[in-house]
Amino acid sequence: MITYILSPVLAYVFYVYSPLNYLGFSDIKSKFSLLSLSFNFSYSRFLISMVALYLLTCLDCIRLSKYDGFVWKSFQQLRFWKLIVRKYFDGNVVLEEPLVHEQLYIFCSFPHGAATAGHLLTMTNSCEMLSTHYTGERRDLAASILFYIPFMRELVLLLGCVDASSATAKYNLKKNRSILIYVGGEREQLMTEKGTHKIFVKNRKGFVKLALQYGAHIVPMYTFGENDLYYTSNFMLGFRMWLQRNFQVALPLVWGRFGLLPLKVRLRTEIGKPIAVARKDSISDKDVEELHGVFVDEMARLFNRSKSKYKEYENAQLEVY
Repeated sequence: MITYILSPVLAYVFYVYSPLNYLGFSDIKSKFSLLSLSFNFSYSRFLISMVALYLLTCLDCIRLSKYDGFVWKSFQQLRFWKLIVRKYFDGNVVLEEPLVHEQLYIFCSFPHGAATAGHLLTMTNSCEMLSTHYTGERRDLAASILFYIPFMRELVLLLGCVDASSATAKYNLKKNRSILIYVGGEREQLMTEKGTHKIFVKNRKGFVKLALQYGAHIVPMYTFGENDLYYTSNFMLGFRMWLQRNFQVALPLVWGRFGLLPLKVRLRTEIGKPIAVARKDSISDKDVEELHGVFVDEMARLFNRSKSKYKEYENAQLEVY
């Protein structure tokens, strides 16, 4: 956090002793007394100083994403999020049974969707997820690339997200923080297709090992409507899948309302019964396989139990990959 303390000081020093003074601009300013010209030079120095300030804070933000993050609870609870989620998506979060606020959980959310817009239902307090359903400390794992995109980085950090790496997950679980994972990740993102319900989980077992290692109960989650927010294209899908497998870069081809605005689709996040997990010092492959099988079965049960509530999904079939 030292960067946040030093940045304003450094920005001021940069402004006063700007390199522009040593590039001949100060001489030009002395020769012209027009107010407009003076303003332009002052504004340029100020703008460059602000850019320098932002670049300094970026380094700290990237570092924070690997560890504790920089969650701002007041930001998560802004009425703005409720207006988006409730008015635009008619969103809601439904629990099969109450969660224990003191319990350590690994929330496993499906499907990823083209843009994980359904994540807004749980990483903000738009549906009372943070103030009522689960008040325990939590961090959500997000794609590493997001923390290198200006302004997107700050947004996801303030909403409680951290880097989706095994090291970061372990760091937060050690601190007794629950975590939320989009298990299917970028692979599932590329599988997104309107009108389908595909989840990629058969070969994803890292979250199971974490649960056994830290004694975290596993919570299955499914958001109905997530895959229907955008139209998608299979153009060069094979190449894009190869790109994702080898370079962890997902390039979904999508379009919605007026381009990239999501379609107005009702979102419902169903949260199933937690799967109790006992901590184990020695974890065998058999332990992992058995718990993984239980989780897959619970996901199917949650999906089939929940779909009957919604007329548009009552005939839907869950496809497990």
